[in-house]
Amino acid sequence: MLRLLFVFFIIGVAMASQASAAENILKVRVASSGAVNLNGRSVDRTTLETELRKAKASKGVVWYYRENPGGEPTPQVLEVFEILVKHEMPISISSKPDFSDYIDENGYSKPRKQKP
Repeated sequence: MLRLLFVFFIIGVAMASQASAAENILKVRVASSGAVNLNGRSVDRTTLETELRKAKASKGVVWYYRENPGGEPTPQVLEVFEILVKHEMPISISSKPDFSDYIDENGYSKPRKQKP
């Protein structure tokens, strides 16, 4: 499972790291408590899947952040990744809760280009 997630991440990084110009960005944040937020609002699995289907249809991308990335992933973290894999969304992982960076294919944090 983790290997599949890593492969998915590498494939999506190139596409999603350029997403600052995209208009359809889903910002997914998973808290240590397991709470899942989408664009600043709490969501359940059904809502997340609905929004991913809409975003995929309009060539959207996902910016993803989780609290405590060095810790063991919670069941909610794994569930969110399973949903992302299922919907084959390009994903950009951020190490900052404000999504101001992305992790490149070599594992380094890079600043996101901001829209003018």
